[in-house]
Amino acid sequence: GNQGKLLVDYLAERGVTFVTQNVPRGFGDAVLRAKDFVGNDPFFVHADDGVLTGGYVEATKIFEEMEPDAVLMVRKVNNPQRYGVVTVEEVGERMNHKLLRVKEAEEKPKVPKSDLGISAVYIFSPRIMNALEQVDVKEGELELTYGISNILRQGGEVYAILLEKERWLNVGDPDNYFRALEFTYKI
Repeated sequence: GNQGKLLVDYLAERGVTFVTQNVPRGFGDAVLRAKDFVGNDPFFVHADDGVLTGGYVEATKIFEEMEPDAVLMVRKVNNPQRYGVVTVEEVGERMNHKLLRVKEAEEKPKVPKSDLGISAVYIFSPRIMNALEQVDVKEGELELTYGISNILRQGGEVYAILLEKERWLNVGDPDNYFRALEFTYKI
């Protein structure tokens, strides 16, 4: 409605751009729709159904310093079959976070190789666009994890920071939105 248009206009004035995905074809498809806007610049992707309580600044600084193809934010999850999951090797510590080199990424694995789920917040070089275009999706959705896997197979560099103190607050439905508001009010 009119309030939605006002919000989009307000954010556009501040440099935030929205790209619309009229038919749900996966998070990778949604990102790929921003290809013309992104051009040759690195960019930040954030799912609209959750908010992290931290890690944004750290991930951005790591991306700027190391210039990889992507920086992910991962957290230990109890049910890795529901997430994009990564296998990693620890390469040190940066800004009070474990820095991890991502070796493999898979989407909702039946038999997960780790319990590190990808939080739906990413920083990418434009290389992700070509990696997504190379995914052959015969059935189902184009998942962002497939593009990350392509980058890794092609010898690209993907890092992650392990979120331990931070929380992923789901705001995708009214009950969780209310819980997220309660949590943020307390902190």
